[in-house]
Formats: sequence, C-alpha cells, structure tokens
Amino acid sequence: MEKRRQRILAEARRAIAEHGFQELNTRSLAKSAGVSQPTLYNLIGNKDQILLLLISETMKTLDGRWDEMPDVDALTMAEVIAEDSTTLFGKDEDFYRGALIANEYFSDQEMIWGKNGYFTSWALPLTINMYRRAQETGKTKGKIKAEDLAEQTLAAVRIASRDWALRLIPLAEFRKQMLRSMYITLAADAKPSFHKQLIEKLTAL
Repeated sequence: MEKRRQRILAEARRAIAEHGFQELNTRSLAKSAGVSQPTLYNLIGNKDQILLLLISETMKTLDGRWDEMPDVDALTMAEVIAEDSTTLFGKDEDFYRGALIANEYFSDQEMIWGKNGYFTSWALPLTINMYRRAQETGKTKGKIKAEDLAEQTLAAVRIASRDWALRLIPLAEFRKQMLRSMYITLAADAKPSFHKQLIEKLTAL
C-alpha cells in the first residue's frame, strides 16, 4: 500500500512539473501509477489533497532541518531559512513553480492552510521565533510584536514567490528578496548597533 502511495505521489510530482497542476487528471494519474482511480482516492484523495500532501512532505524535510538548528542568532536564522528553502526549490523548480501557482486556485485557503492561509504559512512560526530571538538577545527594541514583523515578512515573500513561480525572476533573486524582506523588517525595530549591521547586510545584497 505504501509503495503504491509513493508511486502515485511520484507520478503526480512529475505530471505537475511537466504540465502544471491544472492539467493534472486523477484518471490519467491513476493509470500512469498503475492503480485504479478508486484506489488513488482511497490512498490519497482528490487533486487538492494530492498537492497538499506533496507540499507537506516537503515542508517536513525543512522543518526537520530547522528543528535541529542550534541556538543561533536572528541573522543566521534568516540566512538559513532563505538558503535552505531556495536550495530545496532549486532541486525541482518546475514542480515548486507549479505548486505555488496551483495554490492560488484553492477556493478556501483558510480551510487548507489555517487562518494564515497560504503556501508560506508553514514558515510563520519559524519566522516569529526568529524575531522573538532578536528581541530576547537585545538586538531589537521589542516595540513591534514579533507576530507583526513575521506577517510583514511573509507578505513580501509571497510577492517574491509569485514572481519566481511566473518566471519573472530567477531563484537567486527570490532568495535575495527573501533576505531583503527579513533584513528590512528586523531593521524597523533594531537597536542602533544592530541597525548598522543590517544596513551593511542590505548593501552587500
């Protein structure tokens, strides 16, 4: 059963990368995976559930990496988040572009992703933790809530992710925009010495 499930997911990933999510057909997918359509539904579900499962399994890979991250400073966290996520996307750009575009077609974002509703919402707790760490270590003033800073960052990342998915920018530029959004948001609440360090980081980009 697990082998058939993984075969379905592998075929779904290939089909999304080659033709896009909108062209994904469960009947054709079942045939290419060597299972019946009822079996496909029993093992995984409909098109939306297939995509969500593919994405969630990917996010577990990133979450596992970040869970093991040592107690590092906020800047290091920002750079690891940007580097790890874009490195992962670079391993299968066509699939992740398709996944991001497909996400825009979901009719009920809140039902799928929770109240924050979007592909990037999986990163919200991690981003909040990054801003809290900056406050706890005295890098920022704490006048702006970590939750608000994180929401602002993800709003900027969402725009960058759309541009990358639509092939308006390369992956390297997507990474740069992710970093820029985190540096600028940190700078909004930074103490003078940290603010200077962030400006240097922004200039280096």
